[in-house]
Amino acid sequence: MSVKRISGSVTLTRDGTSKPITGETGIETGDQIATAAEGGRAELRLEGNRRVELAPGSRIEVAEAGVTGLEGSVL
Repeated sequence: MSVKRISGSVTLTRDGTSKPITGETGIETGDQIATAAEGGRAELRLEGNRRVELAPGSRIEVAEAGVTGLEGSVL
């Protein structure tokens, strides 16, 4: 699983540590991905060739079966 496409500010939180994502990044179960309210967008590639897009101001947690929306819009 990975983050493939990003625009604006996108943050990965893993094991309580947050860092900005600037390019393609691997993601794991339990990771949280957040997009900035102003222009942050991300496209995630999940197992089974599934895609998830995060709109600005969104936050998800990666689960074994996909993602769990925590706030904002997940497409």
